[in-house]
Amino acid sequence: VDIYENFLVKNNINPNEHRPNFLNKYGVILDEMGFGDFLDSLTNLISKHLGSKLYPEWNGDKLDSHHGFIVEYQLGNKDIDLEYHM
Repeated sequence: VDIYENFLVKNNINPNEHRPNFLNKYGVILDEMGFGDFLDSLTNLISKHLGSKLYPEWNGDKLDSHHGFIVEYQLGNKDIDLEYHM
């Protein structure tokens, strides 16, 4: 995450505009790191099939997008306002 944030700063990009969601201050959106094609393939090849079996009542076979990200947590230091969640 630090390398990614340094890249944004060096390129005059506001890191706060590129957060995975409003809850996390220390995260990376995978599409912005070049993983978009991989996640598209993963969605089409695997997630749709799993979704159709696990969530047929929610049209799990209709998955057509993704929002992949990685978030960094550090107890007592980063995003300390976030409570335990899954």
